[in-house]
Formats: sequence, structure tokens, C-alpha cells
Amino acid sequence: MSVISRPQLHLAQGGTAAPTCNTHWICVQLGYAGGDRRKERYIKTLIEKRGFPQPLPHEKWGGGISDTVSATRSEWIRAGVEEWLGRYLPPAAGAALDADAKNAAAHEMDRAAGELRLVAGTEARL
Repeated sequence: MSVISRPQLHLAQGGTAAPTCNTHWICVQLGYAGGDRRKERYIKTLIEKRGFPQPLPHEKWGGGISDTVSATRSEWIRAGVEEWLGRYLPPAAGAALDADAKNAAAHEMDRAAGELRLVAGTEARL
């Protein structure tokens, strides 16, 4: 699986990628601009014609649950969207993004390890 790595777009406050993404994030990744209605139609077409992942169920205005595409309410599992986007990358680009993701993960593990403290010489606590 290839990973789309654009830290300025999807890193949450804690420095890790958020588990979900929204309509705006998806359209930025695809280089698609337009108003909310155009974005909704575009993503609906990707779902129908290209196997794009379905959005997570969300609360409808006025009550109830919906899993239709909404520019303001829909969220997707980021890993599924990134996997779908990765199908459109040439192999060399996918390998470069995978290497970047591995380096970012290693950096995050090193940062977290630096915050560990030994207590009584046997336990590690954050």
C-alpha cells in the first residue's frame, strides 16, 4: 500500500496523521477545485465509477443517519482513501512516498522513545 505523505495537510496537532479525512482534504489531494456541490458530485462519481471508498455514516441535519456524500459532514477512513489514491501513482513515486512515510514513522518513534522515563529502574512510563 502506498501512502500519500503531505504533512502540512493532514498532520494533527500531536504530530500524527488523523485517522479520518474530509471532502476538502480529498479534493486537495486530487487537485480538484470547486464549490461544495461540485465536490460532492465529483466524489459521488468517483464512488460510482471508480471504486472510491464510501464515507462513514454521519448525522443528518434534522436527525437520523446518512452515508451519502456531504461536503460539510462526510468523513472517510484516511487509510482507505490513501490506498485508493496510491493506485494512481507510478511505482517509483509510490516507493518514494513509502520511504518518506517510513522515515516519518521512525522519527515519531524516536520522539516518543525520548519521552520515556525509567521508574525504579524497571518500568517505563510516559
